[in-house]
Amino acid sequence: MSNALTGSSSGPWPELPTAAWRETCATLHLWTQIVGKIRLARTPWLNHSWHVALYVTTSGLTTSPIPDGARTFQIDFDFINHDLRISTSSGATRHLVLAGHSVASFYAAVLTTLAELDIHVAIDEAVVRAYGWDDIDLKIGNHPTKIGPRWTVSKEARFELLDRLLEENHRRYARANPS
Repeated sequence: MSNALTGSSSGPWPELPTAAWRETCATLHLWTQIVGKIRLARTPWLNHSWHVALYVTTSGLTTSPIPDGARTFQIDFDFINHDLRISTSSGATRHLVLAGHSVASFYAAVLTTLAELDIHVAIDEAVVRAYGWDDIDLKIGNHPTKIGPRWTVSKEARFELLDRLLEENHRRYARANPS
């Protein structure tokens, strides 16, 4: 049996020389975060964010069906064919070749492909628009966080959003509970 952590090999499992593919691993991690945020934005909440998990398939990872009005859609990473497949319950399917995409171009390609399928997902932008906070520059990109780099809004935008949401919650509480 192979032990990927120690590098010893005494069985059918291949060694995983992570140093050789560290950048690919980091990119894939950020791509899965993008797909996870799409699932987060469109799927009803379950305890401990279980509704956001990607599931292992025979060829990669899948979101499983995501609600979209009267239909559903699903996003699959196919690591055998090196593509991303987006399919709908109405039978439409689109493929994106994974090779050659930066995190930013992957994000743009996924949102464009979803739009071609008439699926519109505004992740962080939805919060800003819902409250009329168009003056906040989200600066969406690859930013450092406590748990490592993530494709998200900038730290400054996150703090501004949280501050404004807290203020809004206080206003709504005060209106609902006059002294």
